[in-house]
Amino acid sequence: MKAPFSGTVVTRAAEPGEVVTAGTAVVTLLDLTKVYLRGFCSEGEIGKVKVGQAARVYLDSEPRKPSTLTFPGLTPGDFHSGKHVLP
Repeated sequence: MKAPFSGTVVTRAAEPGEVVTAGTAVVTLLDLTKVYLRGFCSEGEIGKVKVGQAARVYLDSEPRKPSTLTFPGLTPGDFHSGKHVLP
């Protein structure tokens, strides 16, 4: 078995040695170099956010260790959905 890209296994649907039929997904891979963050900002605060601005993000997996990211901008169509996406 060969993966289409290098990644991290995030789910495993079959155990080693288990027999599966052709076409059955046995793992889910995640390319950690291409993740995105979906964030929400109130209408009154969005004007304070600038492209290129640094931000600290706290994840549930490591709540005491902030990750730093740079705000790249908004994805088209975010405002009509009420969601702001950081690619």
